[in-house]
Amino acid sequence: MYRISIQELEPGMIVGRSILNSEGNPLLIKNTILTSQYIDRLEQLGLGSVYIKDGLADVEVPEVVSQQVQTAVARTLKQNFNTLKSKGRINSQTLKKSVAMMIDSIASNREVLFSLEDIRAFDDYLFYHSINVSILSIMTGFDLGYNELQLMELGVGALLHDLGLILVDQAILNKPGPLTADEMRMMQKHPEAGFNILRAYDEISLLSAHIAYQHHERWDGSGYPRNLSEDNILEYGRIVAIADVFDALLSDRPYRKGYTLDEVTTVATKLTNRYFDPEILEVFLSNIAAYPVGSLVKLNNGAIAVVISASKKTRLYPSLAIIVDHDGNRVKPAAQFKTSPSSRARIVHKLGHKESQAVIADYLAQQSS
Repeated sequence: MYRISIQELEPGMIVGRSILNSEGNPLLIKNTILTSQYIDRLEQLGLGSVYIKDGLADVEVPEVVSQQVQTAVARTLKQNFNTLKSKGRINSQTLKKSVAMMIDSIASNREVLFSLEDIRAFDDYLFYHSINVSILSIMTGFDLGYNELQLMELGVGALLHDLGLILVDQAILNKPGPLTADEMRMMQKHPEAGFNILRAYDEISLLSAHIAYQHHERWDGSGYPRNLSEDNILEYGRIVAIADVFDALLSDRPYRKGYTLDEVTTVATKLTNRYFDPEILEVFLSNIAAYPVGSLVKLNNGAIAVVISASKKTRLYPSLAIIVDHDGNRVKPAAQFKTSPSSRARIVHKLGHKESQAVIADYLAQQSS
């Protein structure tokens, strides 16, 4: 299963993962065979990419938080954003229940790595971005040894970190080109706006409210709105700053395609000590799959394998199924084995999008011949 842009879709391709909108309604169901009409409809709905089955190994990619839970949280979040716009208030109890659901899911899946690049319609971006930021932040909080109260404070603040964006014109949020100076000033008001909304609720921790205020601050002091640096930024704020950038880069936007997990990890690593607290970033990245389940890797003997399982304990040494030998011949059945620090066969690198497509095309051609 691999992620492909809408522009690259072709009739006959098979959907690898169901796509739901923020109301829980299916936009596309797993195993649907795409037609020209389906592809046109997906483009109209504002989807930038889709997961497609590759015909190699029908492996299930484990989820840290299930689609069902994410959809329930998205529905609650959307209701609260709409109520805030229309009536000037939010229901903090329903939001806390949503965060509790995510904490419970993550607690039950502590060995599961974050590996799926979420597919979402552009209109639902803010809701699913907020959810992913909360999930990534809570995962980091677990690894930092946070207690239940701290996880709740972090999760609520992360889920509502962009609440102030409801005051920003939608045209600015989805503008395909660079923002003007006035538009940038408007955008940079949203952290303080979100903070002012949240601190009015006694049942929401002031620390949670400060996450909204501080998530655009940077380790080197180059962020906004107050140019805070290093330990002057709350630890919660430092965590959410990383999660916010990480998920934003993964996401398809009207003005660009989303980056891959590898590319985003590389960017985040380069920004350490500048944008991000290096110690927090190291903990954060320990939850990100180095070799996501379903991805293709090249081994030191020239063979090509698909990743069939990986966990936090085996993050750098996943279980593989060799599908192409060192001579380029299809291996049937696929030879499965677990990598380890002492394995003779070692991963050299993860295949990129174009390289993977070439391998898949050749593999399927051999299968049909």
